[in-house]
Amino acid sequence: MLAGCGQQSASHHDGSASSVSSASSVSATPSREVKVSLSAVVELMHDRWGDDVDLTSIEIEPVGSRYQYEVEAVNDDTEYQMVLNGRTGKVVRHSEQPLDADEAGGAERREKGIATDKLRALGHVTAAATKAVPGTATEWSLKKDDGVPVWSVKVRSKQGTMHEVDVQADNVAVLSSEDDD
Repeated sequence: MLAGCGQQSASHHDGSASSVSSASSVSATPSREVKVSLSAVVELMHDRWGDDVDLTSIEIEPVGSRYQYEVEAVNDDTEYQMVLNGRTGKVVRHSEQPLDADEAGGAERREKGIATDKLRALGHVTAAATKAVPGTATEWSLKKDDGVPVWSVKVRSKQGTMHEVDVQADNVAVLSSEDDD
């Protein structure tokens, strides 16, 4: 199950990263549920680093019997990284480091920053990917591609082959699908 499947967007609001809402069922083993909503992750990012940071990437991957989020963000001069338990929202580790001179002054932010107010919920992204390739979504990665926020979703088809489906993050349009074996 994915929390936040009914949410339209990820936005900054009050609550905690471990907040869980009702969800639609998605093919995944019960021990590998992603229960932390995308909006809760964005909120935690802003709570930890302030409102003047932009999301640059999110990766959601299985680690043992659970999923974890790897979140990266940036402001004009600093890069931030955080790893969260995907079931509880607990911060596993976090770090920050100054940007290199060629990335500072907002250059990295302009190139990679993702506006989070229009991101569709992970459940919608997963539904689009598994409609394009019927099967089970196993990993998600959000990055900006040619100025557009794109989720790359790894889907194990019903035949057992791996596929990568690219889904536009703000309107869930499927952009491409290819074998990932």
